[in-house]
Amino acid sequence: MDYYNLAENHQKTARILIDNGQHMDSVYHSCLAVEMYLKSKHSVLFPDSELSKSHDVIGISRDVLKQYPSSYDLKHIFISVRKYMNESRYPYNGLSAYTEDFAEDFFEYIKIIKAYIDNECQATLEDLHKRFSSKS
Repeated sequence: MDYYNLAENHQKTARILIDNGQHMDSVYHSCLAVEMYLKSKHSVLFPDSELSKSHDVIGISRDVLKQYPSSYDLKHIFISVRKYMNESRYPYNGLSAYTEDFAEDFFEYIKIIKAYIDNECQATLEDLHKRFSSKS
């Protein structure tokens, strides 16, 4: 599955929804975009892992961060995504939290995670050697 392209699609959708005042739905798509960007790397690092097929953003991020530590503290993003992925689908506490500013915060999370995946999760020669020599 091409998680990276799915992430880009959810990112575009989140932007369109913000621009059209659909803030709750934008938060949901922002959460999906973050998850898909993480899965794009996780599924390559751990091709046989069932975790890549789940919505366990915390577990997926833990695995990726273990392999590629970030120069930034990203944990608050993953915790927020975990919390609001479901809450934005089933807003039992009402819609008042889903303001434009709140949706923009989540859209920023997408950009931060995309930059992390694009710039900090680069495979080294050692990574490639481990991955391909263990299968011979």
